[in-house]
Amino acid sequence: MKQWEKIYSQAIQDLQNFKRPQIKLDKQDFLELHHLWEENLQFMEESARKKEEVLFTLEKIFCILDHSQKSSSIFDDLIQQSFPKLKKPELIIYLLSVSQKHLIQKKFLEGNPIPKDFFGHLKDLLKKYQDQPEVIEWTLRTIEQLGNQSIKLREEVLTIKPTWGVLFNNHKKASRQIIEMLEKRWAPFIR
Repeated sequence: MKQWEKIYSQAIQDLQNFKRPQIKLDKQDFLELHHLWEENLQFMEESARKKEEVLFTLEKIFCILDHSQKSSSIFDDLIQQSFPKLKKPELIIYLLSVSQKHLIQKKFLEGNPIPKDFFGHLKDLLKKYQDQPEVIEWTLRTIEQLGNQSIKLREEVLTIKPTWGVLFNNHKKASRQIIEMLEKRWAPFIR
């Protein structure tokens, strides 16, 4: 069993025991995960037969990165390359979680701007997944993490604000609450 697979197995065991995994990754671990992620994105394009295996490997990578104690900006390009390629809602949600930690939070800590393409990917998710309330909710949670920069997505966010069915779907209810919170954040900037 490879080192990254051992790390994943331990993370799953912790989660099953109701413990939050706190994975310590060093530079070499990040490089290995980067290589593995990049390799699997290429496999996904080349072979439809191995697609489920590739998606499961990506799920493992995302789990490890989501529970890592440190973040790394080496995943920025892979995060952005993955958004248009992934179609499975669960993986998109995991990718959004990874992007919060390894792209948004890391950029804020470094004082660097969020890449413009990232905003485009979030816009695309809001448009393409309107029939997937959980994907919309997690996209909105990611947008909320952008702080005041979230106003760049104001028009798209207000377009998808749930009106009916909110009482019957927890994800739509959460989405509505996030949008209302964003509206309050944006209010001072709107004339």
